[in-house]
Amino acid sequence: MAVLERILGVSLFVRSKPRLALTAQGQELFAAVSAGLNEIRQAFERIRRQSEHGLLKVETSIGFASCWLLARLPEFYQRYPDIELQLRTRDSTTNYEPTDTDISIIFGEPPLPGVELRAIFLESMITVCAPSYLSTKKPLPVDKLNRYHLLHYNEALHVDDWNRLLGSKGLATPERRSGQSFNSYIVYLQAILNGDGIGIGWDFLLDDYIASGRLQRASSLRLETRRGYFCCLQEQATGKPEARHFMDWVCQLVK
Repeated sequence: MAVLERILGVSLFVRSKPRLALTAQGQELFAAVSAGLNEIRQAFERIRRQSEHGLLKVETSIGFASCWLLARLPEFYQRYPDIELQLRTRDSTTNYEPTDTDISIIFGEPPLPGVELRAIFLESMITVCAPSYLSTKKPLPVDKLNRYHLLHYNEALHVDDWNRLLGSKGLATPERRSGQSFNSYIVYLQAILNGDGIGIGWDFLLDDYIASGRLQRASSLRLETRRGYFCCLQEQATGKPEARHFMDWVCQLVK
């Protein structure tokens, strides 16, 4: 600051202990510099928003993206070719960080983070297995399920699913054995596909697997809940038409 004062030929600070104070000239310069920095910040934000025009940030779980969303996205790209969709995925269905995304697709039960949410589809739990696991394509009697190797998904929202599903018919869940539990949905699903046992699946989410014959219903057991996959519009995207287009599109896919 001493160099700046020599250049200007004025004192910018009153140098008295215990701290410095601005002179009148110093206050004038401070106000001008502050205004300039604010203009730079605003220009930066304008340029950043312009560079993100047409960019849509969507966050969801790996399971939802790989099992359901990815197969349907080509229709969205065809309908909205000018929208650049940036898909961000996480292994967990909880603990989303919505501060830097436009749309969050979250499994759970309202209220969920966001200024607006709409259901894509609600949860309908079913039992599934690989066709190779059972000797017949005929579904097992519900009361025989707990005699088989039941696979468990240990993610926080799903750790109690077998108790809920079997409990809805008054059945007890057998004790878990080694090799039955998984903390990643994709690994859990792969174990089911490999024929390692019977797992819990969800209508709509696994429709493509069942239709292709890669999975089959293991029993007629079904449990509908208030949980589901919800499309959540985040605050920073309230005025973003790309976010509204995506929300309208994804929420009409299941009828």
